[in-house]
Order: sequence, then C-alpha cells, then structure tokens
Amino acid sequence: MVQLFQDQFSRWGVKLVSVTVNRFSFPNLGQSCYINSRLQSLLTLEDFVSDVSRQDLVLSSLPEARLMRTFMAIRDARASTSAQSKVCLLRSFKEAVSAQAPEFRDHQQKDAHEFLTSILEQMRSLSPLLQETAANMGTKYTCPVEDHLVFKMENTRTCSRCGAQSKRQEEFTNLSLDLVSGGSVDKMLEEYQKDTKSVTACILMSVQTRQLTTGSPSTMQRSVRQPVCLCVGSGRNRPTSCSTRDRVSIEVDGG
Repeated sequence: MVQLFQDQFSRWGVKLVSVTVNRFSFPNLGQSCYINSRLQSLLTLEDFVSDVSRQDLVLSSLPEARLMRTFMAIRDARASTSAQSKVCLLRSFKEAVSAQAPEFRDHQQKDAHEFLTSILEQMRSLSPLLQETAANMGTKYTCPVEDHLVFKMENTRTCSRCGAQSKRQEEFTNLSLDLVSGGSVDKMLEEYQKDTKSVTACILMSVQTRQLTTGSPSTMQRSVRQPVCLCVGSGRNRPTSCSTRDRVSIEVDGG
C-alpha cells in the first residue's frame, strides 16, 4: 500500500528527496505536530489497529474509505526510515481528513483534540457504506471506533429542593479531563463534572476502564456502555491574568 502512494506522487511529478528519519517517528510537514501526535497515539491501540487492518479488503473496495486506507498505509510505513515515504503518506492523510473537515486544510496550528475527534467521527460515518460494500462481497464490516472507543454516559441531575431527577444519555469517543496533582485517571474522572478554567491539550491514553462514575450527589454521571480503550484529554495549561498560558507540570498516576 505504501508503494501505491509513492507511485501516485511520482505520477503527479513530485520529486522525492532521499532523507531519513528515525524509525517510528514522523516528519513535520510544517506545524503538523497535532497530526503526528494523534497518529502516534492511535497507532498504540493495537486491538483497534488490528480491527481496521483485518477489514482491509472491504476498505480497498470503497473509494470513500481513503482516510482509513491511508491510516493503514501509515501503520505499514511507521518503522521505515524513509522521510519521503512518510511525508507522502502524511500529506495524503491530511487531505483525506480535510475533505470532510476543511478547517484542517491550511498549514496553521490546530487543536489536536479536535483533530482526533474529526478522525474518529469520519471513520464512524463510513460504517453504512462499508457495511453495504461488505454485504455485496458476502462478508461483514464492523466499525473499529464503535467496538473499541465509543461509550455512553448517563447524566442524572437531582433537584436540591424536591429531589426530582432527570436523566440523559450522551455518547462519547473521548473525554477532556483536567490534570489532578498526584491523582489518577479515576480521580480526574471524579473531577470531570466540576467547572474549571483549564485549557485542554489532548493526550490519548489506553487504560483499563473501570466503572465510570463521577459527579457530586446532585449531579451523577455513570457509564452505560464502557469502551475497550478510554481516550482522555488532559488539561496541561491554565490561563493567567495577562491572557497568557502557563504549562502545568504535575505527575499523574496512570492507574
């Protein structure tokens, strides 16, 4: 698959210069750290990646599935030291994402959390077409995002005066959490319902999920459907009185 992308760039007349990069690293296209960090994070989710890979035949039969095909091509080239191959693939991946999310088309800095959300939602949106394609091929397609990353939270609000409750279910592919000094992922989940002024910088984590229950007695949130992998974005910056951001440096227990 990597060779196909190289051949395509050759047909476009793009001259590839022989430059090397470290294995498992990605070259920067120019303020593209948000792309590289999200890709590196997703590629650590072995079960998720394997689920995408095993459905390669279905993906290759649907032109609209370019995003997922390019993602797998990047996986295949990850251990390569060829900068030109990786540049081709990264540009193709960015173009595929930008086709549905044009805000990522330019070369300005972008929010990594928003980029991750766009990737996952675009992969999910392909499910109907991929399922139809698979059925025509006499096989089945299952969405890797649905199977590994999607979860539901039930939000229960209780009136402090009369005790009446209202419940609402919300679907997530990731959570944006604030760092808690010396705390754990569980502790950050407990703080999830509290209003803060932190500015979040998304980090993808694969953790062993437990019962996701957060909130105060008046507002409780529990998991209805738990993910295989929980994606959490940790707030690493906080605003100051001078309208600048200070980087928060605290340790978090990954357990």
